[in-house]
Amino acid sequence: MKIAEIMRLATMAKFGWETADGKRRPRAPSVMSGYGTDGKPLRDESHGHAFWLPEDADGDGEIDHILVYAALGLTREIRQKLDRVTRLWLGERAQEPDEASGESGSTEWRLALEGFGAPADFAEVSPLLGSAKRWVSATPYLAPWHSKKGFGWSDLIVRELNHRGIELPCDMHEHSSVSVKGRDRRPVHFHRFRSRRGLVQPDTLGRFVELRFQNPIAGPLALGFGCHFGLGLFHAFAEEGS
Repeated sequence: MKIAEIMRLATMAKFGWETADGKRRPRAPSVMSGYGTDGKPLRDESHGHAFWLPEDADGDGEIDHILVYAALGLTREIRQKLDRVTRLWLGERAQEPDEASGESGSTEWRLALEGFGAPADFAEVSPLLGSAKRWVSATPYLAPWHSKKGFGWSDLIVRELNHRGIELPCDMHEHSSVSVKGRDRRPVHFHRFRSRRGLVQPDTLGRFVELRFQNPIAGPLALGFGCHFGLGLFHAFAEEGS
């Protein structure tokens, strides 16, 4: 999602940029930039680097928070840089990663840091950070790899859960829509594309998915293409009577 990409760029700008091999690279540590020391995107199947997850915490259909989560943790320096990101500029088009400012467009979005901590510290106020057996798409899931005959979207999710070290769900199925502001919205109503030049996107349509696990798992849970920027994002739903 565009807001997540701009949030990442604004954070990269706080660390500054350098030029190597004729290309501009962020000086931010790889846990934040998503790039290794060779300047190439990380190929970490456990996804330990930062997720930039837009959230509608109050359920009114508008983004009101951006959750920055990294399984590898955030150092003191990283926390200080994030605290300095106090506004974003939203425009028609997010800047590419090789453009330095991280502030683009004409609409200002002001930010205020609410706090740092483990996901469980915010579980009561964020449906992204709860612990539950049932998880339902908040944004469309896009397959990260091309599907093959006899190996469809559900098989791709199983593969990714295995890579993440998450136990397999006992059940999964597809929803045709989700409700936003009381209206049914299909995947086509969401921004489902990354802005990075040259990026191959196997799935441009997307789907809404419900996962049910045998035991509760803790959030955040984001899977598939663009998951580090808010695509394939799931909400926790507590079972009735629990």
